[in-house]
Amino acid sequence: MFDLFDDIPKPDIDWRANWLDADAASDAMATLIAEVGWQQDTMTTPGGHKPLPRLTAWQGEPDTVYVYSGIRNVP
Repeated sequence: MFDLFDDIPKPDIDWRANWLDADAASDAMATLIAEVGWQQDTMTTPGGHKPLPRLTAWQGEPDTVYVYSGIRNVP
């Protein structure tokens, strides 16, 4: 069978499923939740503004702005 994506470069990925033990992973997750500036953006639909079904946090160089789907992200 012909695969349309045979000519796409394959990513070089190292999967390390257990690089953190359960306690360290729990601590890291708690730190991320507490210290990262998470936000829930909204999208405009014919039915009005609706919250997006995810939290996001834009990380980047100071004074760098990233815009996608009309959402302006500033670090």
